[in-house]
Amino acid sequence: MSWLAKPLAWCIARIRINRVTHETVDGRSFFRKERTALSWIFIVLGNFVFRFRSVPVCVLHQRQWQQWEQAICKAMDADIPAKTGRGLMLPEIAGKPVCDFAGSKVEPMSGGEIVQRLKLAIGELHRLHQIKIVVDGRSVLFSHGDASVNNVVITDAGKSATWLDFDLRHDLRQPAAARHADDLRAFMETASVCLAAGGHSDEDVRRYSQAVREVYPDPEIWRLWSVARGNFWNSMDVFSCAQRFRAKLR
Repeated sequence: MSWLAKPLAWCIARIRINRVTHETVDGRSFFRKERTALSWIFIVLGNFVFRFRSVPVCVLHQRQWQQWEQAICKAMDADIPAKTGRGLMLPEIAGKPVCDFAGSKVEPMSGGEIVQRLKLAIGELHRLHQIKIVVDGRSVLFSHGDASVNNVVITDAGKSATWLDFDLRHDLRQPAAARHADDLRAFMETASVCLAAGGHSDEDVRRYSQAVREVYPDPEIWRLWSVARGNFWNSMDVFSCAQRFRAKLR
């Protein structure tokens, strides 16, 4: 990346526009996720940069985010989070994000265990990509917009995956295939970053990456992902670089 884009991506990776606190209500555990007072400044600046991507994304303003996340939960037949003054009350999900085990040197997993959890995450992403969400009266195929290893939780038993953090969204005017390929890119790139940080060799990372392809059975999306990887301008993508930086921060 250019001398300017890389530090900009590093700053974006460290910015937090939400304040998250843990609460217990009627015996149930929730996370209160709310926008900070100055979040709108970072949202405006970030969205100016993100609009120039090959697949544009935007950080949603508070009301848009609340409506989008509630619409996703409704389409998934999941508990619809309650609105608060500045955000949402989200049910706590038991488990760990993929970044915690993929990059762990303290509690290393075998290659088979890692592949199994990566498959859960990407298989669930494929399932979500088939779901239609109603936005402003029209139906669109879901895409995450920030499908990094930080935003998917694997249950403690290692039996299921849950994607979260839906306050960023692709430009829904973009074709669904392009948006889905960008989600794949985010997951595969950030998984590779975490695995390398966890001490896995380049050969192991390639082997794990190849193994997960079978649970996303759409060759056209993989083709678009492969084309994007070789695109010079995508290598200059500030948002993609920020995703990789954030995957290292954990």
